[in-house]
Amino acid sequence: MTDVFVVDESAVELADALNAHAKRDSQQTEYSPFTSLELFFTQLADNAPALILLHHHWHGLNVTDLLGRIAGITKNVRVIVFTGQELDIDELLECVRGGACDYWPKRGSLDLLKASRQISMYCSSGVHMLETLSRPSASVVGLLKQTESAQRRVVSLESQLAAAKSQLANATGEENKEFRRRAVAAVEYILCTAALGSVYVMVIHYSGHPGWALGLVAICSLFFLFLHGRIGAALFRWGSKSAEITR
Repeated sequence: MTDVFVVDESAVELADALNAHAKRDSQQTEYSPFTSLELFFTQLADNAPALILLHHHWHGLNVTDLLGRIAGITKNVRVIVFTGQELDIDELLECVRGGACDYWPKRGSLDLLKASRQISMYCSSGVHMLETLSRPSASVVGLLKQTESAQRRVVSLESQLAAAKSQLANATGEENKEFRRRAVAAVEYILCTAALGSVYVMVIHYSGHPGWALGLVAICSLFFLFLHGRIGAALFRWGSKSAEITR
């Protein structure tokens, strides 16, 4: 019988499920749960299993610390690191450096029958030992460097994309403001034209004097411009130019 340690705060439930799948699949594998790291490390020192199914994070210890402590007790063991989270590239790289034979993200989506079969396959092979995998070949070292370089490029591209999105949002906001300003000006122009036309027609109708009508329309136009500050702005610009010429 091949011993596998399941190290997780909810290891009992996971070990029971894996044992059930192993039994139905006629696998010679027995899963033992450990919900405490200290109990796990004590048992590891007394009787190392063929494989450790290890949760990635325990009470402030990251995966590097965990793999290092396991290696300090025995390297004649296989380790699969699992997590309930999404794939973490940094953590995956640390698992490769530390000698883990596999890394399983999103525990809730694991197919336990396939997982038990893969564990059985790892246990039957001597190439997946912590001692062997923690000393990677030159090709693996090169792959790690390429992965880290690619990750840095991804981070840089994500930063550039965020900056571009921010600039686009700001540009869109300014364009919207300009569009609203022009739309309001157009509506004001139409309303003003309609109002002045109505004034002109009414004065013509009641007085019969086109000159009076034009004069009243001119007065109304000036009043409208004063309300919008356009005449004041024009006078200010004219005064500024006059002062510059005087100087």
